[in-house]
Amino acid sequence: MLDTRKIKMLKFLSVAIGVILIFLLGFGFGQMGKSSTPAKEAKKAEVVTDKKGDEAVLTQDFVTEFLMVYYTKKDLSENRNRYKEYMTDTMYNQVVNLENQPTNQTYKGFVVDFEYKDSTVYLDNKKNTAIVKVNYNNTLLAKKNDYSQARTESNTATLRLNFTKVGDGFLLNYMESIILVDAENSKQYADVNIATPDGELEAEGEILPEVTKASQETETSTETTEEGE
Repeated sequence: MLDTRKIKMLKFLSVAIGVILIFLLGFGFGQMGKSSTPAKEAKKAEVVTDKKGDEAVLTQDFVTEFLMVYYTKKDLSENRNRYKEYMTDTMYNQVVNLENQPTNQTYKGFVVDFEYKDSTVYLDNKKNTAIVKVNYNNTLLAKKNDYSQARTESNTATLRLNFTKVGDGFLLNYMESIILVDAENSKQYADVNIATPDGELEAEGEILPEVTKASQETETSTETTEEGE
């Protein structure tokens, strides 16, 4: 005959073992869930950090790209449609107004074929400014469209550029020609030929991107030619 007492004992042990196993399994899954939560939070934190790291910053390549566009043109204002996309509307209108001034219009057709050569760019990413030294060539004509006496000149311009962040990129909102001074002799620098949007920064003067010493020689040559005629 079967021992009823032993059968009951076995059933009791089986139930007890089952309860213990269920408890252990539940505890184990709970620990796994807790350990995975910090991992997810850490990953989320890394993503935020990466997003901050991907925030747009002013680069030498972008500044150089602007300089290439600005200093490469057939004649005064020929490159407006190209440099416009690098400027704020206020800055663009300011430069256009300066190009339209009689002083600059005097040289239109006589100082031509501007060609960017190279540049040195120093960036201040905290202020989104750049000090640049640009080398470029242009051609001087004694008569408009007459290359028989054309002369190619090399020029250097030193500028301070200020950019403002717009969306995911930058636009130029301030530009001035400057004269750098040896730091050992002076900590000052002279500002000349300034182009600045109204109401943003106080400045005096005007930017004369086409007027160089060689340009002035061309004007003299032109006057001499006209007198000869």
